[in-house]
Amino acid sequence: MQYPKTCNILKRQQTPKAKNSRPMTGTSLGPGKYNIPKHNPSPSYEFQKSPRFCLDDKGPIANIFHRVTEKQKQEIVSRIEKNKELASISPAKRAKLAQEKAYKKSVRADVTKLTQRQIYLEKKQKKQTILKDKFRKLNYRMNLPEVLDVRLSWIIISIGVGIGNTIRNLIKNRKKLRVRSLKLLLWLKQICRCIGKIVLLKKKYKYTRSVRKIKINLIPIIHLWVNQRKKRYKKAILLVIEKKNSSNHLVSMIMQWKSKVIFIQKMMKNALFFKLSLYESLLYRWNQAEYNLLEEPTENKFKKRRTISMRSSKTKFQNEGFSTIPIDIKMFLIRKTIREIMKQYFIDLHKFKIEYNKIKKANKINRLILNKDSFQEYPIRPEKPDIYNSFTEEKFINLINIALQERSNWSAVLQNQQKIFSRSYRPRIRIL
Repeated sequence: MQYPKTCNILKRQQTPKAKNSRPMTGTSLGPGKYNIPKHNPSPSYEFQKSPRFCLDDKGPIANIFHRVTEKQKQEIVSRIEKNKELASISPAKRAKLAQEKAYKKSVRADVTKLTQRQIYLEKKQKKQTILKDKFRKLNYRMNLPEVLDVRLSWIIISIGVGIGNTIRNLIKNRKKLRVRSLKLLLWLKQICRCIGKIVLLKKKYKYTRSVRKIKINLIPIIHLWVNQRKKRYKKAILLVIEKKNSSNHLVSMIMQWKSKVIFIQKMMKNALFFKLSLYESLLYRWNQAEYNLLEEPTENKFKKRRTISMRSSKTKFQNEGFSTIPIDIKMFLIRKTIREIMKQYFIDLHKFKIEYNKIKKANKINRLILNKDSFQEYPIRPEKPDIYNSFTEEKFINLINIALQERSNWSAVLQNQQKIFSRSYRPRIRIL
């Protein structure tokens, strides 16, 4: 854009070119000294006298405003107006305002310094925390095996303590539960007893009532039934009785008596044989137990010949029945123990029979009178005692000790045995 020449503030005035005053050298000039005019190469300027701060569009300030933005234009205008206002203020007041402005500027500078310092410290703190975290992670990675061992040990300790506490709590709870259950069972026991007594009284009442009704109402019917049965079976019974009375029973009675006598003799012989063999075996076991009890252990320093003789003597004593106690005393103690065993067996058998009969009677009443399907179980019959196996080695040792303790009473026992038995029992020699 071209502006008029009058609008330029500073205009460079072009000077006319200096003419070359150097004399022309030629054939007409001769030797000598000549004055050459000097030329000043510096430029020359000329100031324009037109008004500088004209606000019209053709003034020089329009060129400046054309180059700046609207915002800058407003700032320039406001600054100019402010300068105009300051021009009307006194110098003292202007200095005071300048001091206030400088103070505000210094305060603002201090604030900016403090904020910068705070920002710097915050950044430093962040960097320090980041570095600490990194170093912590590095130390954790370096000490990871030890940390794992420590962690595992703590876990094991906590597991052990926890298991112990749980077991202790379980034991406490079990004890409390046992106490509560015992109380509950006692309560149930009392209730069951009461209910059982009521049921038994009810059964007893039903039984007595039913028996009373049977006695009162069914007596004529029973008599009629019995008379009919008598008439029906009277002839058959008479025929059987007459047949038996008219037949000859002497031969059959003699044969039956003979067979029974022979059977009894045979069984008595067998019983005596088994009894003798039982006593012999028990005496032999007594002698063995007594020999083992009184035997002294042999030492290893004896010679081979001596050990052989001791073995032969041992077998000889065992075969011949080596003993320091008389046979009658042994038989007395053995019979006494057998009598005690059989007595206990018969007592148990008697109790079994009584209980069996009671249960049988109750089951008959429930089935025939009360029409019930519930039956009581019968007790188990006691087993017959095995006399031979009941005499153990400990029992023989006990009998031997009893016999040795009562050595002073042997004579009285022997006299009583001689009175009871006409001859003493002499066992046969047992050959092994």
